[in-house]
Amino acid sequence: MTRESARHPWSLEVRMPVESFKPKPSAGWAWWIALAAVMVASAAPVLFLPTSEEVPWWVDLIMWGTVGLGLWFLAIAAYFPFMRYDLAETELVLSYGSLLVYRIPYSTLSSVERKNLAWGAQSSMRLPGLALWKVPYAHEGSIRMCSTRSSRGVLVLRTTDGVSYGISPAEEDRFVHELVARAQRAGVDLALDLASVPPSR
Repeated sequence: MTRESARHPWSLEVRMPVESFKPKPSAGWAWWIALAAVMVASAAPVLFLPTSEEVPWWVDLIMWGTVGLGLWFLAIAAYFPFMRYDLAETELVLSYGSLLVYRIPYSTLSSVERKNLAWGAQSSMRLPGLALWKVPYAHEGSIRMCSTRSSRGVLVLRTTDGVSYGISPAEEDRFVHELVARAQRAGVDLALDLASVPPSR
């Protein structure tokens, strides 16, 4: 029997288990609860006026819209415990419960760097301790965020199609080690720059 035929043709490549990582701790959820409380409190006096008091329909519409926005902010705060980063077999999945899911194939990754990001002038879904969805940053453009760090010590992942993602894994060293290993299995040698900026706490 030849060496080639001695191999087991039915043997399969060992699959890497899914590794899940939590984000760094943060009180970012509290900002969204505070905003929700402000929204609801500002609308309540108008919405609960006595029926004898006439209020223009458009005022009612604005007030109910304000309450709706407050409830949306509460939902953002409620989903905070569900933020995680999953290193799956062929892709990295960033999620914030069902409100946000980014799937990044390892084959599309090009680099990982730790950066201090300067906020842009445009408004977006980010406050201290929590940044979600597309956030515009000065000198960087829009970064798709799923992070408990909105500016300092953000781990920025760049892809070959020009899209950048910002994250903040609690076990940063282990996360990067696992990410590099899985990218190498996909035939990608990631460029790393983790020394220029100290990690955030």
